[in-house]
Amino acid sequence: MKTIVIESQKGGSGKTMLAAHLPVEAERNGEAAWVIDTDRQATLSLWHERRKNDTPQRLDAPLQRMPAALAKVAAQGAAYCFIDTAPTISEQNTSLLRLADLILIPVRPSPSDLWAVAETVAQVKEAGKPLPVCRHPGETAGDHHRPGRRRSFAARQGGAGVHF
Repeated sequence: MKTIVIESQKGGSGKTMLAAHLPVEAERNGEAAWVIDTDRQATLSLWHERRKNDTPQRLDAPLQRMPAALAKVAAQGAAYCFIDTAPTISEQNTSLLRLADLILIPVRPSPSDLWAVAETVAQVKEAGKPLPVCRHPGETAGDHHRPGRRRSFAARQGGAGVHF
């Protein structure tokens, strides 16, 4: 099983959106996926409760039991476990990074997001993990004023989606 942690100290960067959409796409491709919500806002958990489908499955796990929780999910045949994190630099998030096989850092194309990502990058480097950064497909501040600029990032890249 691959553990994918979605991390950024910046709120509103798209962490929860990725933590919800990527496991759904994995399930659509026949790969069992689970989600774990470690953010106190619990938006991913609320999304999961309101979702009509049974998959992806969700697990509540306190940080001190996270390694055992991940082993349990793997034993149940999961291909992926996606962990949504709180928008902060904390020992909890650093501990989660150490458990990750892959860390995704979503970044919106704005100065404040780019400034905030530096601490997250340092945290990931400290955990000894590779550094993939996801550009969030949202509009930049001026895009809504330019005709033809409202297409999604995926559409501008020739329709490429997430592939597992």
